[in-house]
Amino acid sequence: MNTKTNRRPLARLMAVLMALAMVVSVVFMNVSAEKANFTAPTHPMNIDGDLITVAAHSQGYITPEVLGLTNTTSRSTELPANEDGSVGMTYANAQKMAVLGVFGSDINESPNPYLYNYFYNTYAAANGGTPAAFGTYTLSKDVGGGPPSAAASGGYSKYGITVPASLYAESDILLGIAPVDAQAGTTGYTNALKAYNDAKKATDPSVTEDYNPYQIQYEMSHVYSFLQTLYDLSDVVDEIKANNSSKKTRYEDPQIISGDVEKYVKGLEAYVVKQLKKDNAKPLTVAVIDTAYTDTLKQAGTIKAGEYVVNDKTCSTQSTTSFSRVGEFVADTATNIVDALPTKPARQSGQSANSFANEYYVVTADQIAQYADVVLFCDVLSSIPENQGNSKVDNFKQDVASNCTTAALRNKVSDIEMMSSAFDCVGSIGANSVENLLGMAYYTAYLYPQYLNQFDVAAFWYQNFYHVSDLNKLKSVMASNFATSSVQDAYAKQYSAANLNYDEQAVEDKIVEGMNYYEDNKDEFKDKLIYQNGKTGENTGWVIDWEKGIGAGQRQKDEPTPAVKQNGLADSADKDGNWWFYKDGKIDTTHNGVDQNKYGWWRVENGKVNFNAQSIYQNSFGWWKTTNGKVTFKEEGVFQNGFGWWRVKDSKVDFNAQSIYQNKFGWWKTTNGKVTFKENGLFSNQYGTWKVENSKVNFNFNGKYQGKTIKNGKVV
Repeated sequence: MNTKTNRRPLARLMAVLMALAMVVSVVFMNVSAEKANFTAPTHPMNIDGDLITVAAHSQGYITPEVLGLTNTTSRSTELPANEDGSVGMTYANAQKMAVLGVFGSDINESPNPYLYNYFYNTYAAANGGTPAAFGTYTLSKDVGGGPPSAAASGGYSKYGITVPASLYAESDILLGIAPVDAQAGTTGYTNALKAYNDAKKATDPSVTEDYNPYQIQYEMSHVYSFLQTLYDLSDVVDEIKANNSSKKTRYEDPQIISGDVEKYVKGLEAYVVKQLKKDNAKPLTVAVIDTAYTDTLKQAGTIKAGEYVVNDKTCSTQSTTSFSRVGEFVADTATNIVDALPTKPARQSGQSANSFANEYYVVTADQIAQYADVVLFCDVLSSIPENQGNSKVDNFKQDVASNCTTAALRNKVSDIEMMSSAFDCVGSIGANSVENLLGMAYYTAYLYPQYLNQFDVAAFWYQNFYHVSDLNKLKSVMASNFATSSVQDAYAKQYSAANLNYDEQAVEDKIVEGMNYYEDNKDEFKDKLIYQNGKTGENTGWVIDWEKGIGAGQRQKDEPTPAVKQNGLADSADKDGNWWFYKDGKIDTTHNGVDQNKYGWWRVENGKVNFNAQSIYQNSFGWWKTTNGKVTFKEEGVFQNGFGWWRVKDSKVDFNAQSIYQNKFGWWKTTNGKVTFKENGLFSNQYGTWKVENSKVNFNFNGKYQGKTIKNGKVV
């Protein structure tokens, strides 16, 4: 069995915090929370057989998407499929699905082809097109239930038996294999795999080898456990590639991406810790309230009026996790109210007859009024309808105030800040999803907006880990998914998802500064989640790679002031805010080109970096596609400059390109890397042979051409 031994323990977290209890107030963004209406593909995508595939369960499906592993399964509750594999949702509903828009459309720099074709099939069904064949996305009621359910319940018919959907496509990796019996060497898939392989051999006697996928247990007991899963998957990818050099992922090296995720969550939290210490400020005191369970226990007579259920990082009233996610989100940048009270309340046990987990604390209205700076609702993650955050806050404040025993305490309730609503997301913040690592950074930024813009840190996640690299598309997704987010009143005018003023480099600089502080002050972080394995309390042993990914070549120490280069592009902004190109120690306003500093390659115009540059520009090494002034070395497609349309690979124009390539306007035949808009005939790429007119594939052509039968533009 290809089960991979973990070579890393788990995550270290955050800090001894010092902070002045600051008064912050919350405003609910009264923006219409319209769902994004994503543009569906109008043509199917051929699936590259060399892509490394994963069958992931429940909320685990987001994890491979972050790493560029191609997930072949999803939960039927989100993307239902019919028994014959045809889509089970309408085109209009599909356009509102974040999982399709973010991972399965052209908004993504390299979309999941299975999701892409599922999205296309809804379009085809609504517009009289030809659907992609079944197998382009495998969906079933059993996928969401995890391995035990998947192994026992129905999926699809194959080889004369009912096959769990997670096995149907014979993916390279199965993600989510618990329970595991180490002594017996069995997993949740052992019996299902045996039945599958037996049926396959019985159907086809020529089959001699078993389907023997890699199996990875999905770590989810703790927010930082998700990092363990990312690293485990990355290790398996390395092993798969070592055994078959043609195998590939859709993005860069998953090990680099995993390291960048670790830098992101640790760096942003450590950055806040550093600023709190620098400002000689105390951490905020946070009450993590579960109003739903509070009501349940009141109705049962277990607690009385004026008492409220609270969580911390060690206990949870929500059944989907072993710990309270919200309690973990703020554990290292704030003080939980149960630890701020003069006497810590006793931990209570829940009722096994209901759907909640077993442990919680109880605090009183007086204690909330006296000690809490901020109230976060752990059920805000899933149970508050859009645009009802204000009413929840108002009702809760009224209830707390009415149960305070003194007028002074009642008056204090109005000053408590409350996160009235969270944000829409791809998976589920607060459930078993790697998206919680975004949630941790986002909640930290919400608490301390003087240090971090909550929308900027979310945009950085979407750009770097959901791979929405186009800035205009990124702004559109942010405006939709974060339209209902709470913002502290003092920052409501300058912090807005609808008017995103996002600077990727500024966020990265804070990540690097935080990581430098963390690595230089590890004793300060002992006994915090960022420092420990979530299961055993051990140090993680992970080693951050500064030669690749976020902060590569950038590792400035605390408060560096980089020296201006005597020649070339400066490593820091001048007092006027511009990055200038220097020649012989002076700014050269005549210089234009693509130049390098320690942060990357940049488009320079009239001696300064143009951060709005989006075109193709030349230096001595070639012609380079820039996005927001920077060469990302990731972009691939057909892009335009003043000299024409060009084939770009890894952000560089490929003047040897002779094939057909895609951009948002269609599929284009290039000659010596350029679209001539003159070529007509039959031309081929890796997906087939196509009818080309004026250099563009005509997908609407059906009939005979040059003795060939053409259907939807393709030679049959």
